[in-house]
Amino acid sequence: MATNNTSSSNPGVENMGDVLDALSSGTVVIATNRTVVMDEDEEMQELRAQEARRVRDEAKMCLRHASFQLGKAAYEIDEYLKEFSTARIPIRRQVILNEAIAHLVAKVLPNLGIAEMARVQVQLALRDYVKSAV
Repeated sequence: MATNNTSSSNPGVENMGDVLDALSSGTVVIATNRTVVMDEDEEMQELRAQEARRVRDEAKMCLRHASFQLGKAAYEIDEYLKEFSTARIPIRRQVILNEAIAHLVAKVLPNLGIAEMARVQVQLALRDYVKSAV
């Protein structure tokens, strides 16, 4: 029962009879639904992949920052070591060691970004957990 009616509500359909024939066989509906589902799945996979790349990049930035800060700290600790090595008075050695400890605690540790690394670690763990659950 093919008719030559055109549909103004759907500009992509030129021959309504062909559409009715295809709908009666059920192939168009199934194919369309599968295409939509596949597109949504592919989109979700792409979004997950982008998010995973972003989190990995953020983790790398955190590690680079910590590496840079530790490099600076190593130089500064070397300066304390030189001063300690040349100190002749035992109390001065104690003071230098105390200053080195205070420097590490007050200036190095806060600048390492450990809290930021922990936040990114949680995001990585969540991505892995979601990936393994799917």
